[in-house]
Amino acid sequence: MTTLTLSNDSIIVDDQLRDEAIELVETAEDDRLGHLEVVINGTNYEVPESLSRLLVHVIERAARGGTMHIRSMPEELTTTVAAELLGVSRPTFMKLIKAGDIRSRIVGTHHRVLAQDVVALRDRRNDARVDAIRALREVLPD
Repeated sequence: MTTLTLSNDSIIVDDQLRDEAIELVETAEDDRLGHLEVVINGTNYEVPESLSRLLVHVIERAARGGTMHIRSMPEELTTTVAAELLGVSRPTFMKLIKAGDIRSRIVGTHHRVLAQDVVALRDRRNDARVDAIRALREVLPD
């Protein structure tokens, strides 16, 4: 495997690596890629599900020859980024701030929110959706 790593930690996928990614994706075509294990010095380690999804996405993207950027989440988010993370419009996100559903601080004239608060709100909203679907299933006839 010959990859070119640039000084800013960018990695350029060469043809050989792309071909290996294509072969893996095509081989596993009928079996959905998801559960991954790595072998380090002869010891198998199970890769957690969320990290497996990331690695599968990278492999699939490499197979398609696409460009990708991977960054860690910053501590603070703009309201635009936070709204995208929640899947709502920015005006709707601002209403959540005004309603006190999420904390913010003001930097100049702009609001900033903690990423962990946005993720927690997203998880609470998803849990509420799941609970609502379960409740609906209980009252609907089979």
